[in-house]
Amino acid sequence: LIARDLLYSLRFSAGVLVLTARCSPAMVAAPRPFTPLPTQPSFVSLSTKEKESGRWSRANMQRAMEILHRDGLLAVSGLVDPAHVEALRESMLATAQAIKQRVSDASQYNHGIKSNFLMSAPLSDPDLRFEDVFANPFVHQLAEGYLGPGIKLSLLTANCAVAGATQRQNVHKDAPWLHPNCPGMLNTNLALSDFTPENGSTEFWLGSHVGTTGHDQVWPTRDSATPLCDVAPDVLEARRPVRPGAQIRVPMGTVILRDMRTWHAGMPNLTNEDRIMTAVGYAAAWWPEPERRMKAPLSARPLLASRTDHALDFIPDGEWEAICQDWDLASETSIKLPDVPGHRKHSRAPEGEDEWVALNEVQNEEKFVGDGRDKEALPAELGPAPRGAALQGPSGTRSSRSSASLARALMTATTRPLTTPPLPTHPGVITLTEEERTAGKWSRASLQRAMELLHRDGVLAVRGIVDLAHVAALRESMTATAKDVAAGKDKGKITQFNQGVASNFLMAPPLTDERLLFEDVYANGFVHEIAKAYLGPGINLHLLTGNCAMPRTEERQAVHRDLPWIAPEAPFVLNMNLLLTDFSPHTGSTEFWLGSHHSSARCQLFPSADAPRPLCDVAPPLVEARRQARPGAQVVAEAGTVLLRDLRTWHAGMPNYSDEWRIMTAIEYSASWYPTPSLPQIAPLSARRVLSLRSPTLLRFVPDDEFAAVCQNWDFADPRGMKLPSVPGEDEGDGWEALTGVVGREDKWVKGEC
Repeated sequence: LIARDLLYSLRFSAGVLVLTARCSPAMVAAPRPFTPLPTQPSFVSLSTKEKESGRWSRANMQRAMEILHRDGLLAVSGLVDPAHVEALRESMLATAQAIKQRVSDASQYNHGIKSNFLMSAPLSDPDLRFEDVFANPFVHQLAEGYLGPGIKLSLLTANCAVAGATQRQNVHKDAPWLHPNCPGMLNTNLALSDFTPENGSTEFWLGSHVGTTGHDQVWPTRDSATPLCDVAPDVLEARRPVRPGAQIRVPMGTVILRDMRTWHAGMPNLTNEDRIMTAVGYAAAWWPEPERRMKAPLSARPLLASRTDHALDFIPDGEWEAICQDWDLASETSIKLPDVPGHRKHSRAPEGEDEWVALNEVQNEEKFVGDGRDKEALPAELGPAPRGAALQGPSGTRSSRSSASLARALMTATTRPLTTPPLPTHPGVITLTEEERTAGKWSRASLQRAMELLHRDGVLAVRGIVDLAHVAALRESMTATAKDVAAGKDKGKITQFNQGVASNFLMAPPLTDERLLFEDVYANGFVHEIAKAYLGPGINLHLLTGNCAMPRTEERQAVHRDLPWIAPEAPFVLNMNLLLTDFSPHTGSTEFWLGSHHSSARCQLFPSADAPRPLCDVAPPLVEARRQARPGAQVVAEAGTVLLRDLRTWHAGMPNYSDEWRIMTAIEYSASWYPTPSLPQIAPLSARRVLSLRSPTLLRFVPDDEFAAVCQNWDFADPRGMKLPSVPGEDEGDGWEALTGVVGREDKWVKGEC
């Protein structure tokens, strides 16, 4: 099997390649060819129209989110005035020359390699404090789309690759701690020169941010609480044949956005001019407050605090200028990066709450142990290049190493398990506390856990956010309706059933009954908070249904995604199911395949080789391949639980062996950049106030009697029946183009051929 979407931990043992799925097992059986993913960054370019409006277009915002989620790196052009880039370049090149005259110890260099050092941009100079560099609204829009609303400016640095240097950094993550398993920090770099392998452009390992954990890092000792930044050699060598790192090529003035989990390395600059980039970093709203903040000059506060919250300490300009170019990590008086979880002397967490509990845990026996200093024992892409090493094309500088030295580097891997511990097959849970209920919002820790679970698994269970009396009232009403609806169905007419299986059907909740129009069901503030953190600000409610698994049935649905079209490779719709009965395998609870949301349309069946759009069903060979790594499982949860699901997650309706009508409601929220359906779903006019309480809707509101006449007719072949909102690629015709693009014949699984 070949890892199609490159989301695997691969290990070699006795000549056998072992693939352990971290997230998506969209695997393709050899010798089937597949389209490789890029190793160079993909671009989004700001248009004149966007610049005039002050906002990204829907299409560019979608493209940016897809690239960031797929690659962990995005290049953006047209954001910064070239004159501003040139002015900063001239100033900072002169500053770099002065810094080079005094740095000597390894502690004064970035990652201890004497070819790269940190520096500060001229933030105290009003003539160089450009808004489009340090407070760019288009960057903020992208950061909030990726990290959620309420981002905080938390990092301000710059980086210089020293001219004529021959050493390289180890491949690493900027995470010397157990980082979250989701987007939490986003770094933005402005290139002050053309970036090429010749002048030491950074080597990035695209896609490495997905599913990476502390298991991938080097640890100082077995019992260390936090890892080093360096990526473990065995993990690095396993990834290289799948999607290797490459030094980027981007023009001067490019802004590069990077998920801080993405693997990268500073490289030798073999030219005679220093290569400099500025850095501005943003943290998610749920990121813990640092004990030691980044320092910035007081005169820059009006600009730096103008568009976002911040986690900076503003000090008098004279004090800042005295320390701003001193980045000696061994000095107590130098300027410091903000501290990180796991390295703090004092916790700022509220009483009774842990400051940092990430899903990212590593047992002592699973750790790759080393101090990162023995560069000669590490593979070429981890250790420094020998003096005079030649460039070898766009993949960057590589030193020659013998197979013996590589074997020495990998020996440690034999002392830890070859595979990571299995990930769970049942959804993780967060439960609303009384303190959170009183405050009307999630705690920092709960929101962090929710984001980690959703990004890792694609499904999250939430307890305690809906009044159980409301659940009981809806169950009573909808069970009676389900019985009436089922009595009128023809089991021989599959268009009347969900996914064509005569054991499960869609239905409408009682939206015209004001007594049952509960705000905690249809406009739940805690659900909205999670949805915005996951999808970005500006979410829209665009779908409302119910789902019933009839009693005493034996048929199941095929494993599928609710996506009969080429969908985005980023979170774009979050589905909320409220369980009105206890869910178990006996009652026909849904089967979820956790982590499968990271796959693309290439995992789905196509009706024919020429078909432009796929079916919902996942290709059977991929289902079987994933079953070996992280199989699907039926959820077990009590009535009143809310299940939040990324719409891309594989799932299947299952037989209900009980005598109970297994019912759940469904509400979907879409990202701000998801296109408005040309054929929206209808809803009753009387429900408009409640449904619009917390977010705009993409529904078409009609008179109550008009809604009531059709709301339980879900025969997909009946033009007069209820319809789900139309989807891009089906009948929108608005120029929709997902990052996956057109799936070529060689990438398609064709129904009847597999």
